[in-house]
Amino acid sequence: MSDLNSFPLFSALPREIRDQIWHEALPSSIFPAVRFYSEDCWCLRPILPSDDEYDWACRIGSKHLSEFRHKLLGSSRLTVNIASVNHDAYEVALKWCRAFKEAKFDICTSSLILPFDPHCDAMFVPHERLFAANNGELDFPPGVSQAIGKNHLRHIAVTRTTFVSSSPDVAELFMKAYHRVHTIFVIIDVPQDLQQDDDEHSWELQPISRGSFFWKKDLGRFRLEGSQPDDPDDPYKEEYELIEGAIEELFRLPWDREKYPWGNDPVKEVQPVLAVRR
Repeated sequence: MSDLNSFPLFSALPREIRDQIWHEALPSSIFPAVRFYSEDCWCLRPILPSDDEYDWACRIGSKHLSEFRHKLLGSSRLTVNIASVNHDAYEVALKWCRAFKEAKFDICTSSLILPFDPHCDAMFVPHERLFAANNGELDFPPGVSQAIGKNHLRHIAVTRTTFVSSSPDVAELFMKAYHRVHTIFVIIDVPQDLQQDDDEHSWELQPISRGSFFWKKDLGRFRLEGSQPDDPDDPYKEEYELIEGAIEELFRLPWDREKYPWGNDPVKEVQPVLAVRR
């Protein structure tokens, strides 16, 4: 946003047009950031009579409530290069950055440091952390109570292998632990270094042009929407067929509301995505 040599008459344009051009040069959409599951996010606290889960916890004999605190997942980075914009573009770039109200700017790396936002970001749970290796049971940390409180996670990411090969266990996961999840991101072509964050780079999830599977209450099933016409050379055709089959298996199971009173209605969206470096 700082080089005007390719358009020397740019400065002669009206200010409103220049501002619009600068604004269009900024990212128009921010893809969901990825943070990585940590058992340290599970916290125990005494259950109180004022908690919505109090009666349920008493029925199962629990005096404590397990909470998953998403704020402990950490932050992600978004490079914006605001430090290198010229004076004409600075105000536009600064206003854009301020839209991220809780973000901090790291001038050394020209990046925004963004806290995990449960309304748009996703928590990635690798297969080996999700299931016990020997019997496929949910792998909760030692000492975590089975009375699990409501949490604010809306998006969870898993690999295609996890989603396709473990459908019944995934259903149990969402009923029991992350029961407010709206979207399951299914990562295709998982990068080998996906879990290797560093100080300067983060991961984000980018959609695939074939579309997403949306829950249709009137039909009682998921339906693929936003897809392009069938292409015999589509590299993701087989992946989508596998995911669609797993969806049918996953949501065919009954949701036991006596056992899990905070159980979700079926997840609203299953979106195949690619994980890329920001």
